[in-house]
Amino acid sequence: MYEDWPETTKVLSAQLRNLRGGVPEVMKAFSGIAQTALAPKALDSKTKELIALGIGIAIRCDDCIAFHIKAAVERGATPQEISDAGHGNLHGRWSVRDVCKPCICSAATVRS
Repeated sequence: MYEDWPETTKVLSAQLRNLRGGVPEVMKAFSGIAQTALAPKALDSKTKELIALGIGIAIRCDDCIAFHIKAAVERGATPQEISDAGHGNLHGRWSVRDVCKPCICSAATVRS
């Protein structure tokens, strides 16, 4: 698991730029799906990002965690909301230390 979530997001963004260049139609379709899924309807975009963060933690997807923390913060999520999304998702399957390493909660304090 990564230790520096803001840096992880920067590195992954650069890799995604390269991927977009190699398979632009696939990445355009993926982006369209994501935009549609995150559009505010019954739930606002911030809430949807917090749910996506919880899913990323549950499946232990470091890339998903990094991007959904960043997106949740950009949509106004507080450090406490980020923490609750991460810690409230555990349901006894793993300890906070296993899933969060030291950084998920502290990453929420870094505003992009």
